[in-house]
Amino acid sequence: MRSKNRWSSTLTALFLTASCLVQGQQTMPTLHVGDPAPSLNVGRWLKGAPINGYSPSQTYLVVFWSTWCAAFLPAMRHLDELNGQFSQQVQIVAVSVFESNRAKLYDYVDKLAYKMDFTVAADKVTSDDKHGLDGTMATSWLEASGQEGLPIAFIVDKSGKIAWIGSPVGSSIDDPLRKIADGSWDVAAFAEKFNSEQERQKQLNILGEAISQAIETQNWDAAFKSSDELVPYDQDTAAAARYLIMLKKKDFDGAYAYCRQLEEGPFARDARGLYSLGWLTVNPVAHYAKTDYDLGLEVLKKAADLTYQKNPEMLDALAWAYFQKGDKDDAIATERLALNVAREDQKARLNQSLTTFQKS
Repeated sequence: MRSKNRWSSTLTALFLTASCLVQGQQTMPTLHVGDPAPSLNVGRWLKGAPINGYSPSQTYLVVFWSTWCAAFLPAMRHLDELNGQFSQQVQIVAVSVFESNRAKLYDYVDKLAYKMDFTVAADKVTSDDKHGLDGTMATSWLEASGQEGLPIAFIVDKSGKIAWIGSPVGSSIDDPLRKIADGSWDVAAFAEKFNSEQERQKQLNILGEAISQAIETQNWDAAFKSSDELVPYDQDTAAAARYLIMLKKKDFDGAYAYCRQLEEGPFARDARGLYSLGWLTVNPVAHYAKTDYDLGLEVLKKAADLTYQKNPEMLDALAWAYFQKGDKDDAIATERLALNVAREDQKARLNQSLTTFQKS
């Protein structure tokens, strides 16, 4: 029922914050901001006392996560911080979903329980044979609201209604949680903004999938048409999509000329845009018949400089650009710099890159 979205893994993911993407059948959401929150119908309470209903004296922060999603680790640390700030006002509940191995989940929570100063639960599933895909909470909360990424948080206000939906990673959750807890949050204004963003993301996904399918069938006219239709929703993604299509079409001279045009024009000060162009150029699994590694290196250097050499994923891409060009020493040095500024949950992947460079 759920699998990694091809489009997200090839292009859109370049523009996303740290998250783990899951995708099911796309249906119209039936659960919205402002609606009564579904019940906490979990399969097992793993840490903390069971919650049997919503109290009118409490705000609830319900976070969905999974052991296979490393993005939960920074969220977990932030949840501890939030619990310290709002322990008298907010009940935090972290619900594990989409788990294929229940024993592994229980062991995971046992080992990290000392870092989880909040309530933890496991989704209610019919059978482990279904790998957690039939979870009651995943169905009634995530699928019902159209959420496709983990970790994801829902804030339930004192009236028992959903007042906010978003990522628990970073500080974007802090202000909404504070205002919802003290009763000053404008739910209607947020709902309008949230619904608009949901519609935008839906159109990005639809057009992205159309581009992916058109590339697979080499229907280049259809692919370019869909990339043009992306422009009103996200100009950076549309430009990167056009670049990818040209590369897949093997129009290498045109593609690299277009990349330089973007590098010197609309993406000149856009680190994320430059990163997307550079990684699409030097991606080691792309296997283009003709790769302009000098261009990829140039673009990724600019992206790294614009982020003051502090963004680990951009530094990792730059290290791969050096490595692809045959500059092993600079690749190793840059990967070590990436490791120095990386979060703990990012280091395993970066260490794999470093090992590849050192063994070559």
